[in-house]
Amino acid sequence: MTMREFVRKTIKTLVQGGFVVTVLPLLYLLDPFYKLRFCLIPNQRIGHQAANTDTFLRHIKKHGVPPRTKYIFLIWAPANQQLADMFKRELTVWQSRLLVRLHYAVQNVIERTRFMIIIKGDSHPYTHAANTLPAVLSFTEHEQAHGSAVLRKMGIGPDDWFVCFHGRDLGYLNAWRPQYSHLFRRTEYRNSNDHDYMDAARFIAEQGGYALRMGAYTDETFRDDHDRRIIDVSKTSRSDFMDIYLPGKCRFFIGTNSGYGFVPTLFNTPQGMVNMVPPCRIPAGPRDMFIPKLLHSVAENRFLTFAEMHGLGFFRIGLNHEIPDICKSNGLEIVDNTPAQIVDLCRDLIDQDEGRTPTPEQGELQRLFYDRFLSSIDGFEVVGARLGARFAEAHKDLIVN
Repeated sequence: MTMREFVRKTIKTLVQGGFVVTVLPLLYLLDPFYKLRFCLIPNQRIGHQAANTDTFLRHIKKHGVPPRTKYIFLIWAPANQQLADMFKRELTVWQSRLLVRLHYAVQNVIERTRFMIIIKGDSHPYTHAANTLPAVLSFTEHEQAHGSAVLRKMGIGPDDWFVCFHGRDLGYLNAWRPQYSHLFRRTEYRNSNDHDYMDAARFIAEQGGYALRMGAYTDETFRDDHDRRIIDVSKTSRSDFMDIYLPGKCRFFIGTNSGYGFVPTLFNTPQGMVNMVPPCRIPAGPRDMFIPKLLHSVAENRFLTFAEMHGLGFFRIGLNHEIPDICKSNGLEIVDNTPAQIVDLCRDLIDQDEGRTPTPEQGELQRLFYDRFLSSIDGFEVVGARLGARFAEAHKDLIVN
């Protein structure tokens, strides 16, 4: 043990001792009269900062805070400061490096008491919350004015509409924690190529909208030199504020199963999730749609049916790092959605927004997909997200067989 490690361990032991001797008895004495509950907001990844906190927020706004109870949330260096500020308007949030460090120092003590709560989010509890409880967060008049001003600089007026596009890659993760790049490669199968969005971006522009490419630490520029309606926000106007404002105000959001995909759900903005894998990681929102990646058998030169994927465990929640090994041992390739399939999902979302329903056959295939592969998953009893109608029709044999 180095001297620095010895000093840190000694300080932690002293802090824990002081907490047990002084603070903890006071909390127990106070508890019959006024209950203090502490919670650490996940700060390192925007998905958990959004989904975990919003799950708790929606519940207490709907059901209320228990009598004589105070929830105190702690955070430091949030993944997105704008989002942290918006939560501060609804919750008691103390943003303090010192308090967060003290919390970590005593965590193994306080987590065994009634005084610490852990807010759960991710896809399961957030899907239930987003489908049963109203959205809470909103923008202030000042934020609305600021967002509108930035949009005007981008050439987007108050009567214009736009769609956000976001793809998952390793650029952000490797910049965030380069020392863990070897671990991040285990989830490369979830990535997508942003240039596969270009046909969909052009389609949005043809319909009179604007296509905005989102993201941080993106490598290649996303633009069409002949169409000013396709804008690479990640290279021109990206900020913590716009990372939240644009998904909250767009007509719909096209993304992948990455943490950023939880941001539009904060505002119940419809999302079209593409390149979804595993196929049970559906988006959380009540008006969302999705199209999964497919599995291709190299030996048989065909796509696996969803029933075969189910048999391999691909509809098991929590399946993640094992996927490359499962595919390798079974001679399978993970196949990205085509640009045409992404365009079709945009068509589905526009149809939904304009009140057009799927054809009877498409609707029946959507219901069959849910009934066969999603309905038995714990927490998915109430799900609004649906398989893309045109994708379902084109891959009927993979759903039915």
